[in-house]
Amino acid sequence: MHQAVLDFVSTVLHVHGMPDDPKVLEFGSRDLNGSVRPLFGKVAEYVGVDYQAGLGVDIVDDAATFYDNNWYDVVVCTEVLEHYPNPALIVANAKRHLNPDGLFIATMAAPGREPHSAIVEGPPQPGEWYANISKHHMVSMLESAGFVEWSVTQVGVDLQVWAR
Repeated sequence: MHQAVLDFVSTVLHVHGMPDDPKVLEFGSRDLNGSVRPLFGKVAEYVGVDYQAGLGVDIVDDAATFYDNNWYDVVVCTEVLEHYPNPALIVANAKRHLNPDGLFIATMAAPGREPHSAIVEGPPQPGEWYANISKHHMVSMLESAGFVEWSVTQVGVDLQVWAR
């Protein structure tokens, strides 16, 4: 996880504020090279979901199809969407798990970023999906999922998103 991701998530949390003891759901939580989990401080619940077991993973499952009966104050998804063949399914699932005032925070590779693996540090592994996400595509996914307010900003080769 690069520093720009940590800085963005920290800024969004500061600007938007969080309720006391928030409930947080993270899609793509396996700590390959850093985690946003410590940025949330004291939480009522933090659930990390990833398709691979590892550090930071509480539930091994697909972020697009994961379901539980809980609503969350925040769903965070950093550096994941470019690794999934249909990222709109993950965005829609994030919206389904948010309480009515909930906040979705996401970062991803924008056009121009070198392909990279979600499995190991380095280039994509054989058979691994990878496609950078454009600002236009992200806005389309947010609209389709039912978000009503958002910011989608491209900073260099990073796309930074918050939505309600």
